[in-house]
Amino acid sequence: TINQGVHLYLSAKFKACGAFICIFSIIVFAWISYTSGDVLWGFLTTISFWSGASTSMSCGYAGIKMAVFSNVRTVVCAEQQQNQGGGWAW
Repeated sequence: TINQGVHLYLSAKFKACGAFICIFSIIVFAWISYTSGDVLWGFLTTISFWSGASTSMSCGYAGIKMAVFSNVRTVVCAEQQQNQGGGWAW
């Protein structure tokens, strides 16, 4: 079904994003800690990066789920109208 395809797609994307976030977090922490001379700034910046990344991923998940739900509703409605003798506008 469409929902299964969406779950497979999101699973693959979240694995890739998770790997990127882990690797880039180490780079951000090392770079900020080194340039600022303060490990706390590196830690806080890394936490901010995680917060932004998780918010972005959550919004992407919600957006895709809403889009798929809306598209499925549209298809079901179109099939019902076609079966009832309703024609297409074009």
